[in-house]
Amino acid sequence: MKKMILDEEEKEILSSYERGEWKSVKNSNEEIERLRKYARNTLQKDKRIKPAGVLLSPGDYDELVYKKDFLDSVGRGIWDSEKGNAYSSEELKAALAARRSK
Repeated sequence: MKKMILDEEEKEILSSYERGEWKSVKNSNEEIERLRKYARNTLQKDKRIKPAGVLLSPGDYDELVYKKDFLDSVGRGIWDSEKGNAYSSEELKAALAARRSK
């Protein structure tokens, strides 16, 4: 398996998880649907607003692309979770421990 390279934000998220700071949601399907509703409402196009050109610096553009890719991966993770293609916390801890021991 390929070694994962994490950026600083991803390393902090992993450290936070390993410190036990993440808690399971009781009704994960309801929570996922609630968050999807927020996302849909946020992204709905208002028909009264006309499209406009926007100038972005290369750095801002790269950050937007990175965030879009991140959100896409979260969506894929939610889809996998709903299909049962996900690790339990115990399985994840074991997999991470096995990777670190190599």
